[in-house]
Amino acid sequence: LEELMDDLKESESFSMNPELIDYFLTGIDFARGIVQGKADSFTYKTKDDLEGGQTVTQEEETPEQNSNPITAERQQRSEELNQEHIFIVDDEVDIQEIIKNFFVIESSNYVLHTFSSAEAALVELKKVSPLLVITDYKMPKMDGLKFLEEIQKVDSHLPVIMVSGNLDCDTIIDGLSKGATGFVFKPFEGDHLIKISQQAIRKYRAFKLLNNIDKKG
Repeated sequence: LEELMDDLKESESFSMNPELIDYFLTGIDFARGIVQGKADSFTYKTKDDLEGGQTVTQEEETPEQNSNPITAERQQRSEELNQEHIFIVDDEVDIQEIIKNFFVIESSNYVLHTFSSAEAALVELKKVSPLLVITDYKMPKMDGLKFLEEIQKVDSHLPVIMVSGNLDCDTIIDGLSKGATGFVFKPFEGDHLIKISQQAIRKYRAFKLLNNIDKKG
């Protein structure tokens, strides 16, 4: 996948073709399934295949089929490197837990970090590269917009979703113009928050893939 990306990432058709982006994201999910010990299959494509040639389906070996299985220690390390981190920032612990539970119910693939202040989250942001930040807008000391500005100093493309019980149009427009991914009003539905979060994560992953800027790589 990396070699194919190097061949195609400068191509205008690759950058603008959502089917090719989906192909690479599917490949990433397949690789993650390997380190998690989950059997799956992936249709591998060469550069010629993407121009209309044949494809080959490669199936992942199950633990029983693998003649040289990785050790438990190595597998655990691989899983840790492929974990998907989400930051949840709110000065109300109850709201932190509500948002966290939404994601726990949706998937076990996320590692959820909760913080009661933007300052605490910024400290951890220097150690961990999350896929998404969900933050309250109104917080003591540092509010959501100032937090957003500080996040962008670390990673200007990291998606940030703001939640609040009361925001006016001017504040929303200001936030979006400064790079916020979106706003969610309290009380919010879990399905809605999960949907926009997954959309933001997918777009961010695609951006990192196409630009080869994964900070952990």
